[in-house]
Amino acid sequence: MLAQYRHLKEKDEALKDNANPQGDKYELFRGDFRTLCQSLESNSIDCIITDPPYSESYLQLNGDLAEMASRLLKQGGSLLIISGLMFLPQLLAQVEHHLSYQWTLAFVMGTGTARVWQRKVCQAWKPILWFVKGKYEGPWVTDVIRSGLLEKELDDWQQPQMVSDKLISDFAKPNETILDPMMGTGTTGVSAVLAGMHFIGCELDKDKFAIAKRRLHNAIEGISE
Repeated sequence: MLAQYRHLKEKDEALKDNANPQGDKYELFRGDFRTLCQSLESNSIDCIITDPPYSESYLQLNGDLAEMASRLLKQGGSLLIISGLMFLPQLLAQVEHHLSYQWTLAFVMGTGTARVWQRKVCQAWKPILWFVKGKYEGPWVTDVIRSGLLEKELDDWQQPQMVSDKLISDFAKPNETILDPMMGTGTTGVSAVLAGMHFIGCELDKDKFAIAKRRLHNAIEGISE
C-alpha cells in the first residue's frame, strides 16, 4: 500500500504543473505524430528513438513511423524502435518498405522477466530495431544494453533512462536533433537535453504529455543551476 501511495503521489506532483513554457532546447506537441510531424522540415532530424505500443492492433503505427522517418531523417540517420517480440516479423515487414534494416540491439531488462503466455516464454530482453536512411557512416556500437533498474514510477510502460542515455550517446552528437514521436513520459527527451541535444517530442495521451513537459522543464532547470 505504501509503494502504491508513493507512486500516485509522484504522478500527481508531476501532473500539477503542466503550464511550464517550453525551453529553447526542446519542442513538445500533444497529438498524433502522423499529423503533427507533417510540419517538420524534410531531412532535418539526426536520430529518431521511440517505443511504440507492442500489440498487434498497433502494427500499422510502425509503417507510418517508418514512412515519416524516411522523409525527416538526414541521410545516414537512424531510426531506433524499442519493440516487443510477439509480432516481430510483421513489424519488420512494415518498416523495411521505407528504410534499410541495420541491426537488432538487445535491451536486457532489469531483474525480472515478462511471461508471454501465448508462446510459453519468460522474456528477459527486448529488441531495439535499428534502421537507417541510406548508409550508416557513424561510429561502432555495442549491441547489448543491460539495465538493473525497472523504472515504472510514472507509467507502466516507462523505460529506464539509462537505455535512452546509451542510445543517444551511441547514435547522436551534441547540438543534433532527436525526435521521439511517441514520447510517453519523456524519458528520451530528458536524456537528449542532458546530453546537449535539441529534442522534439509528440505524445497523444494528455496525462503522459503533462508529465513529459514537467520532466523536460525540470531537466533544463537542473542544467542551469
